[in-house]
Amino acid sequence: MKNMNLTTIALVIVILAVASMEATFCGRSERENESPKSPNEHTANFVVENCKPFIILWSNITIKPVKLMIDTGATLTVVASDLVNPDVLDTSDRVSIYGIAGPDAKMETLGVAHSILSFSDHKKVDIEIHAIDKKYIRGLYDGYFGNDLMIKYKMKIDTKRSKLIFRLNGDY
Repeated sequence: MKNMNLTTIALVIVILAVASMEATFCGRSERENESPKSPNEHTANFVVENCKPFIILWSNITIKPVKLMIDTGATLTVVASDLVNPDVLDTSDRVSIYGIAGPDAKMETLGVAHSILSFSDHKKVDIEIHAIDKKYIRGLYDGYFGNDLMIKYKMKIDTKRSKLIFRLNGDY
């Protein structure tokens, strides 16, 4: 019963986070802080389609640039396995994740690969990207830009200007 309650609470938190993001991206919230950009902050543009934020990134592990939905509720950054070069995927390193396959469903990633992601301004970040079956990616995109990346690079989302603000390693 405890697991059911924790799962229910986690689901409610994710639903609230998604609802908050959709309200922000569709309504362009007025709660933005217009702080000046510091010299060690970098920005990357994102686009909003159907009230969902997306970013297109180039990667050394994928066969083409990937369109990722920015998902603050996603613990990991994941990409459809059919876009990952099979030679770089470590299939022995699988992670169990919840929520992507349904509210109470647990699934395993298909493996992980160390990736260098390039933004349109040629700024690069490194991250482990987990591959998942395309059937778990809803919509017309290639994966999810997860919270692991946002935390590692201290990213902020500027919805007014449609920009991600981040710091590269050593810029803290």
